[in-house]
Amino acid sequence: MRNLLPSEALNAEILAEVARHTERTIEMRRHLHAHPELGFEEHATSAYVADRCSALGLDVRRGVGGTGVIADLDSGRPGRSVLVRADMDALPIPEVDDGRPYRSTVPGVMHACGHDGHTAIALSVAHVLHALGDHWSGRVRMCFQPAEELDDGARRMIRDGAMEGIDRAVGLHLASHMPTGRLGVGTGLLLASLDTFHITITGTGGHAGSPDGAVDPVPITAEVILALRDLGKRARADGSVVTVAQVNGGAAPNIIPADVTLAGTIRTLDPGRRVALRETVEQTARDVAALHGATSTFSRGAGCPSLTNDPAVTSLVRDAFTGAFGPDRVLDVEPATGSDDMALYLDEVPGCYYAVGAGTPDAVPHHHPAFDIDERSLAVGVESLTRAVLALLA
Repeated sequence: MRNLLPSEALNAEILAEVARHTERTIEMRRHLHAHPELGFEEHATSAYVADRCSALGLDVRRGVGGTGVIADLDSGRPGRSVLVRADMDALPIPEVDDGRPYRSTVPGVMHACGHDGHTAIALSVAHVLHALGDHWSGRVRMCFQPAEELDDGARRMIRDGAMEGIDRAVGLHLASHMPTGRLGVGTGLLLASLDTFHITITGTGGHAGSPDGAVDPVPITAEVILALRDLGKRARADGSVVTVAQVNGGAAPNIIPADVTLAGTIRTLDPGRRVALRETVEQTARDVAALHGATSTFSRGAGCPSLTNDPAVTSLVRDAFTGAFGPDRVLDVEPATGSDDMALYLDEVPGCYYAVGAGTPDAVPHHHPAFDIDERSLAVGVESLTRAVLALLA
């Protein structure tokens, strides 16, 4: 294992700067949690981030990819350019009222995946790296990305030039399923590809009192959902998941609708199966609908490729973490069927995406209306991300 702590003095400075910003990181995270915004609607969040980066003296560009922000911190000395990515968007989920003082103030919207924490961590990392500016060479680009949950934010950021001149990329994700204080690092394939889909089942509609005179798309849609559930069960054996998570249809209880729509996601850890799995989902819906005299229309929405960590970069990050936190706190993680459009940055340059444990014994899953993080994880995130950046700049 390489020793990626250049000196005891620098190590002490890192720890001191992280400690100095810990309370501020918590305050920023709570502010962002209380004021969540959906993908491509992160106007206040974007301004909040950009204003703080500008006050620090970073070279800030607003409106990247719609509502994204990039902020460059340049040492003035030649070296690598490292991108640090943090996602900013929230989810359309009503947050439970459990008395937490920083509960969402926006009806029907909450940070249920930790992006408020990611953004606060990245802002503090910018402060720490600025304070440590005499100890590193090159350039750091803080990339505050919109719309990760819509799987289109990274693509738009890259299209608007976020990756120009970048040599390496790094990012983190707070994980409620991992104990606080632990870091999860995986080499190679880490997360599944993702395709969103929409299916419309079209019948004829009619009067609810005379169902025999109509081709009713409601029960047909139910059969499609069950068929896709069975397909998903079979696919899981090969590291794939098919999930229907949204159904819409009907205007009144006494009207058989003419059509019903459903939407979901297709994920796979096997890039070679991605297209075939989409085609199977489309064909399954078509076959079930045709059996009952209805039709099925399939459309593909946004998506992202599988996420792969570069072995050499990941080795540098793991060694930096092991040297600083100890081997017991650095966990090897296995590939999972979650997805993240951080994959698009890692398709552009070598990089590493890792997990920071933020769980408690009573933690709920991500995307749950009672989701929260152990805020002690924020300091771990700031320290680990700082050390990862310094390792990639070295």
